[in-house]
Amino acid sequence: MIVAEGLIRKPFLLFLLVSLMLYGNTLLNGYGIDDQFVTENNITNKGFKSFKKIFTSYYADDGKNTYEYRPFVKVSFAIEHQLFGVRPWVGHLINILLYALCLFLLHKVLLLIFYARPPLFSLCITLVFAFLPVHSEVVASLKNRDVLICFICCMGIVIQVDAFFRTGNYLHVLYAALLSIVGFLTKYDLLPYLVIAPLILYKKHRTRARIVPVLSVAGIFLAGFYLSKAVKHLFLDKSLVDRVYNYSENPLLFDHSLSLKLSTAFNALGFYAKMLVFPSNMVCYYGYDTIPIHQFFSFYAITGMILFAVMVFYFFRLIKTEHPAWYAIVFSGISISMYLNIVRPVTGIVAERFLFFASIGFCIFVVHLFFMFLNRKQDSPTLKSATPAFKGLLLVLLLGYSVFTVSRNAEWKDRITLYGHDVGKRPESLPLNLLYSMEILSNMNRPNYFLTEQNKMSYIEKATASLNNVLKLDAENVTALHNLGFIRQNVYKDYAGAIPYYEKALSSDSTKFESQFNLAYCYYAIGRGEEAEKLVMKLYPEHSDNQPVLDLINYILIENKKSREGILLFDELAKKHPENTSIPIILGNFYLALSDTANAKKAYSKALEMDPNNDQLFKIVAKLSK
Repeated sequence: MIVAEGLIRKPFLLFLLVSLMLYGNTLLNGYGIDDQFVTENNITNKGFKSFKKIFTSYYADDGKNTYEYRPFVKVSFAIEHQLFGVRPWVGHLINILLYALCLFLLHKVLLLIFYARPPLFSLCITLVFAFLPVHSEVVASLKNRDVLICFICCMGIVIQVDAFFRTGNYLHVLYAALLSIVGFLTKYDLLPYLVIAPLILYKKHRTRARIVPVLSVAGIFLAGFYLSKAVKHLFLDKSLVDRVYNYSENPLLFDHSLSLKLSTAFNALGFYAKMLVFPSNMVCYYGYDTIPIHQFFSFYAITGMILFAVMVFYFFRLIKTEHPAWYAIVFSGISISMYLNIVRPVTGIVAERFLFFASIGFCIFVVHLFFMFLNRKQDSPTLKSATPAFKGLLLVLLLGYSVFTVSRNAEWKDRITLYGHDVGKRPESLPLNLLYSMEILSNMNRPNYFLTEQNKMSYIEKATASLNNVLKLDAENVTALHNLGFIRQNVYKDYAGAIPYYEKALSSDSTKFESQFNLAYCYYAIGRGEEAEKLVMKLYPEHSDNQPVLDLINYILIENKKSREGILLFDELAKKHPENTSIPIILGNFYLALSDTANAKKAYSKALEMDPNNDQLFKIVAKLSK
């Protein structure tokens, strides 16, 4: 007890120890979902040299889609990589330190809000916040450092504006404005504080300040918001297109009806309430169809409607009081509003990281109940003076939450571990099934990744099961169909079995190059040469520089005894691409198929001149010379 009281007097040390205790096992983890956007093989690996590129490019750009603009989170990784290299454990340690700073600043904000209550009240709220299992996604996932930085900026703004109202020193306004700019250039989670900050600061300072100065708090957030927009407009390439979404990410991106927005909002609110109270089955991605967004009478929707009505009622009933429940409603209700899919659809429909800011309100309410029912002597200044029932139940709550948190952190070990655990919890999640199967297939040929061939085949079976789950949810999903065909073709060499999958994928998306190419190869492999030739020649005009396409044309035309047509085609191609060493080799193959050894030798010799270190070509030319 003496040690505990000593730590309470050193709050940052306490929060640091708590953060290390809860999230220390993340130091053993590698990279998780979307970490490649900020680290791993990212531009940030170049350290300080990447700064210019970071500010002139989107948060992520895969060549087809662009993903928002968050330069400051990438700057943090560039600094990290410059100083410590690209090491996952360093990134995880920095996230833990940032989480400790979040707790420290939250504690300071709570102390200034609940100044009339004993410090133990604010401390307990912060501790409950620290132990919440739904925060595991933010801390254990490196790419979610943007949430941590944004939270630090947000709490810092409230502290600085409060200091300005107390001292009148305009330097605090400047600091707040700078934090606002950094926050908005990290993530837009600051937006709800356009409302929250003025409300809570007016409550505290209404006896000393008029409403206009307090409303100027909103001006600081607005200044940061519009300046971040100006920076984005100044540095970014305007020709790049916005991200293209899939239906499975959020149906509201395609169906904008009011009824679907409302049913989704109530289901989302009920889901968030359930996850705060009982955080089971946490996953890294939800999406379609993990919550019943089309239903108004599901458990989540009814819970959400009741909760919404209660929050609205007590917001206005308690607005003139200092009741903790009012602050709980302000922090939770306004924060979560931007993630209820009303203002705009959010990718994944729901997510635990969306609760990071809003969970402050939940913690306030829980601790208020503890004080009201278990510690009636609410002026207890220290934990030692609190009732045994209060301390005992608080300890049980924190220990229970810590078990959920630590076990969830371990599931973030790496992508394949994460997706494997999560798809087992949410087999109805179409995106999760795709993520898991694609992670397996993308690592299929990496040496020693699956340790043994038997283990590899076990994972291939899991990928197949996940892809079949996708087809149960969306029978025409092009990615699932293509990947099932890919497994039949490349793992089991069942070319005939792969064909129906590719054909069905192309019936939904006739432009998918990979499906067309693989289908052509499968036709060729089972002797359907004319169909293979027709399909691959359709690909040729737009892919004449694609080596696999050229090689497949070579095989098919020789098989179809059309070497003369092949010679005409590749003679023209050689004029367009004289640097391509494979073209004279393919020409040599055509001539050899016609038993024209003289011209075959000329073609192979030309290829050997272009690639004099090619031993195989040397042997072919030498053999033809005899």
